[in-house]
Amino acid sequence: MRMISRFLVSVALLAALAVPALAGFSLQNSTVPRDEILSGGPPKDGIPALLEPTLLAAAEATFLDDDDVVVGFQSGGEARAYPLRVLNWHEVVNDTVDDEPVAVTWCPLTASAVVFHRRVGEDVLTFGVSGLLYQSNVLVYDHQSESLWSQLGRGAIAGDQVGRRLTTLPAETTTWGAWRKAHPKTRVLSDQTGHRRNYAGDPYAGYHASTGLMFPPKRHDARLMDKQKVFGLTIGDDSVAYPVAHLPKGDSTTDDVGGRAIRISRAPDTDTVRAVDHATGALVDGTAMYWFAWSAFHPDTRVWTPQTSAP
Repeated sequence: MRMISRFLVSVALLAALAVPALAGFSLQNSTVPRDEILSGGPPKDGIPALLEPTLLAAAEATFLDDDDVVVGFQSGGEARAYPLRVLNWHEVVNDTVDDEPVAVTWCPLTASAVVFHRRVGEDVLTFGVSGLLYQSNVLVYDHQSESLWSQLGRGAIAGDQVGRRLTTLPAETTTWGAWRKAHPKTRVLSDQTGHRRNYAGDPYAGYHASTGLMFPPKRHDARLMDKQKVFGLTIGDDSVAYPVAHLPKGDSTTDDVGGRAIRISRAPDTDTVRAVDHATGALVDGTAMYWFAWSAFHPDTRVWTPQTSAP
């Protein structure tokens, strides 16, 4: 009996000392439920992030059509465009814009693009694709500590960097034609990446055309359809989802978000949505994505309707 007790104690100690891991990443200090971190299929770096991207002048980007979708953003006097044709196959681009190290991230499953600074505190990080998901959203990892970072959670959720936050940059998901017209001197990510991929095709076309989810979050919010496109905005403790289809094309509406008057506008010929501080005219950081993803990360969000907008 005494031997059995000692054996059980030994097993318990080993279990306590064991470090939970998934795909080679330690989850010991995970700030989210471990059973909700799932493998997306590809292994670590199975989707190769770009570390030294090749950039072209707008006139050189002959592989793009005007209606191709790009993630565009501007820092200082530099404008950049990152085509979804390329991002679909790489998901993370480590770049430097206006002498500032940035990461451009795209999650096809949630249809969300987030651009953030790679300078976290005194460290300059480079990021790769972990192959893991949380709330159906990509988890990236930094090469320096192999900590896991949530794209839509905008911070580290496991590893040495846990608890640290990412500083984001306002970005637009728009068409190449619209971005190039607004930013004729933009540079654009080339499809000459050093990897052999079918950049002319969209591997997620069937997924986007369907109503189903590959990795449904545990929490479901029935206020909107799962894959309805929304523009999500958070200021302070106030989170708002703007259904893109309900925003007037070629016009703007003003809403009070976190005590600030924010002007939300939708382009006349695309679904591009921008948020601007009404008082200062400065761009406000918001993200377009599927509703199921926004509500999973912002369960207390309110949903905007035309009747709730401020005069």
